[in-house]
Amino acid sequence: MDTLITIAEFNELTRALFLKSLLESEGITCFLKDQFISQVYGTGIITGGVKLQVYSSDVNTATEIMIAHGYEKDSVVIENEKEDLESSKTIFSNVPYMRHLSYPAQMWTVLLLTIIIGTLFGLLSYFFTYIK
Repeated sequence: MDTLITIAEFNELTRALFLKSLLESEGITCFLKDQFISQVYGTGIITGGVKLQVYSSDVNTATEIMIAHGYEKDSVVIENEKEDLESSKTIFSNVPYMRHLSYPAQMWTVLLLTIIIGTLFGLLSYFFTYIK
C-alpha cells in the first residue's frame, strides 16, 4: 500500500499549486496537506506551511521532475526525517507531556493555556478590585 510522502513545503500557496499542477501534468497524483487551514490562518503560523505530498511509489519520479524544472534537490523533504528534525529543535523537547505532541499540537496547547491563565488572572484582578 502506498503512503503519502511530503516532498516539498511552501510558505506561499501559489507556489505549491504551481508545482502540484506541474507534477499532475506529468501524470503524478499530488495532494496539498494543510492547504485550507493555511488559507484561514496563514502559512507557517499553525501548520508550518503547505506540504506537497505524493505516493511513495512516485517519489523518485516526482523528484526527478522537480530537479529538471529548477527545484533544488535539497528542498525535497521526506516527512519522517522532517518530523525528527522538528521534534529535536522545539522548545518543548524537555517537557514530559509536550515533547510527544506534534508542533501544531504544541502551539494549540500553549494557546489554550495562555487563555486559561489570562482568564484566571482577570477573575482574580476583578475579585481583589471590586469585592471587598
